[in-house]
Amino acid sequence: MRMTDRVLNASALSSGLAVNNVSLVNQLGKNRQDSLLDALEKGSGASTGKKENYSKLRKAAEQLAQRTEELAKEGEDSIFARAKASGDREELSQSLQEFAKNYNDTLKRLRGTGAPLDVYYSQMLQEAAKDNSKALAGVGITFGRDGSMQIAKEALEKADLEELESLFGASGSFSSKVTFLAGRISGNAQANEESSSSQYDASGHSYAAYSNLYDNWG
Repeated sequence: MRMTDRVLNASALSSGLAVNNVSLVNQLGKNRQDSLLDALEKGSGASTGKKENYSKLRKAAEQLAQRTEELAKEGEDSIFARAKASGDREELSQSLQEFAKNYNDTLKRLRGTGAPLDVYYSQMLQEAAKDNSKALAGVGITFGRDGSMQIAKEALEKADLEELESLFGASGSFSSKVTFLAGRISGNAQANEESSSSQYDASGHSYAAYSNLYDNWG
């Protein structure tokens, strides 16, 4: 089946992700001008450096996903419930700062691979942030020119708990998008990490990984 923006963006749209300014197919096409035969003749493969980059990216994305799951936990023992009951927000503040660290690390690792698919994921993370920028700024969270998340700790500690929960809790408008993307990023990184015996294009990107992405999103 032919890969199209409409098909590939369906899952993202179902998670509330904005995709109108980002084309996955265009990103994938940027670095695929050479034929597979040319790539094989050049002996392209997964270098140790690329494996290490994808290993670091996978771990960063997994940590980001784990952090969002921790924040989204429901019930009396949830991090938001504990903060409301005790009035002590230190644990929540620390968790959100760790979230920012994991988010920034994932964004940095995505850029470090040089792969068009990871460029796409980087853009999607930033789109999710942009869509919620006003609400995030209201609780002390802003973004630098490079897309990195910045937290004003004092403003965060004074922010309304309900507003924080609406962004990062179980039904959080921002964290749900990040969770969706973190899973895709981690899965793709793992596919690239394990694909040393697969065929590569001239830029060293795995065709198997592209196919796996289509299977997941289609």
